[in-house]
Amino acid sequence: MIEVWYWQMHDFLTSKHRYCLAEWFDRGERDRACSFRFELDRDRYVMAHILCRLALGNRLGLRPEALTFRRVAGRKPCLTNDSGVDFSISTTPRLAAVAVADGAIIGLDIECRQHVEMMQEVSTLILSDQERQDVEALNEPDRATRLLRLWTLKEAYLKAKGTGLAIPPNLVSFAFATETITCRDGTDDRHDFTFQTGTCLQAHFAIASRGLPASSARSFEFERGCFRKLNITTSAAPDERLPLV
Repeated sequence: MIEVWYWQMHDFLTSKHRYCLAEWFDRGERDRACSFRFELDRDRYVMAHILCRLALGNRLGLRPEALTFRRVAGRKPCLTNDSGVDFSISTTPRLAAVAVADGAIIGLDIECRQHVEMMQEVSTLILSDQERQDVEALNEPDRATRLLRLWTLKEAYLKAKGTGLAIPPNLVSFAFATETITCRDGTDDRHDFTFQTGTCLQAHFAIASRGLPASSARSFEFERGCFRKLNITTSAAPDERLPLV
């Protein structure tokens, strides 16, 4: 099962967050947090990684500070133990999210609708020829929605593969049928990923997974120091939103 944890971020770090930074983070995380030039970027990183440790600790039954990670340049980080748990982190200016799964490879991406204008400016770098034709054939606001879905799918997929943007996004192409999302990767002949897209808190998200279907998810929200569990109803239908219940 895939769990998705999210946290609506505030404009500053509280003393509790700073405690987590000092006591939970390893040296690599602390050095990375201190490397950001802008305070907002640093706070976003800190909050996302606090959330990641809480989500993984809950899944593994470990204290957040007991988790250890292996980091290799050009690859996504992973746990050093042999738990078989994979995870993926994504942030927007006001939202952090972490996907966690057992026995699967996963990637998560979330994007705000405000980013559409920037995506339109670099669409030739993002979209394949067929995707660009499909997007241009749509009317607004469907065009903006399709562009967000394509970008989040590409980011989630490339995160799951562990390559990130080392593979140009326009070499990966997505197509939408009635109940399925299919992917054609110009660098990989395998076609064993499943995909899920939707909206949550006015942000678009996509999950890519290999090893189990993205058919169910649980979501948690961190608010004022405690987690509140929220249920998300999911569907394989690519155009159906995932409403909070």
